[in-house]
Amino acid sequence: MTLSEAREAAQKGVAVVSAGVRYARIEFVGYKYTEDGREIPSVRLLDKSKHSITDASPHMCEVASDENT
Repeated sequence: MTLSEAREAAQKGVAVVSAGVRYARIEFVGYKYTEDGREIPSVRLLDKSKHSITDASPHMCEVASDENT
């Protein structure tokens, strides 16, 4: 998904899948910055137990469907 699509998914609070793992929702959408100042799109994913987070590229994420459970 694009950063814009990730922002929309975060606002809706929908579950997402990244690298085959289902997450409860996207908690943060934005950019990380490298040492040389380059912007890297990033999302923060909240796991199903809501006790752990994972940072990922939005390009590696998709909105979860019933088949992704």
